[in-house]
Amino acid sequence: MNGCPGSTAGWLALLVGCLEYDLGQRQAAEATRRSALSLGREVGSSGILGWAHEMRAWFALPPATTGAQSQRRMAARPRRAATACRQLVAQKAKALARMGRNDEMLKTLEHGRVLLDGMPYPDNVENHFMVDPSKYDFYAMDCYRQVGENRLARELSEEVIRASTDFQNHERWPMRIAEAQVTLGVVAAREGNLDEAIGYGRRALNPLVN
Repeated sequence: MNGCPGSTAGWLALLVGCLEYDLGQRQAAEATRRSALSLGREVGSSGILGWAHEMRAWFALPPATTGAQSQRRMAARPRRAATACRQLVAQKAKALARMGRNDEMLKTLEHGRVLLDGMPYPDNVENHFMVDPSKYDFYAMDCYRQVGENRLARELSEEVIRASTDFQNHERWPMRIAEAQVTLGVVAAREGNLDEAIGYGRRALNPLVN
């Protein structure tokens, strides 16, 4: 992010759009995303443009099959921004998982790993618009849960929780931890461990519940 006012406004618009979407304000989020896209074009920022397109893919994904198909088309487009590219590959894998296209999902996840390994480690992993190995594990965890790969889903969930907790046992990324606990709960339920599944579910919904 540079000091250009238009660039700063574009990145802020992307963040606001993410917050609006998380709050369930989907129409507002889409309007803000379009504003960010316009600002990205004005200042010629490939990063803003890439993430604005990634957000469109993200917005399309949650409603399941129809959204996943739309997202998959988005993920196949040429990309100019490296970090957005990695994110789009991860979103494509999630879409393929929801459609039950396991082989394609695995190939896409591997492609994302190759991209990740070929780029420098982010200077600031707290930056929402950076993709580091632990964030990619978080996306892969979701994929494996969706397709019923319980062992891999469990292993990645445990790694996500470990990477999202600092040395003083403080949660750095609570939402990642919560989703990892949901995944562990799903795996436990599939294996017939109902009490364990309920325990993970409670911890995911309320971090204060032990």
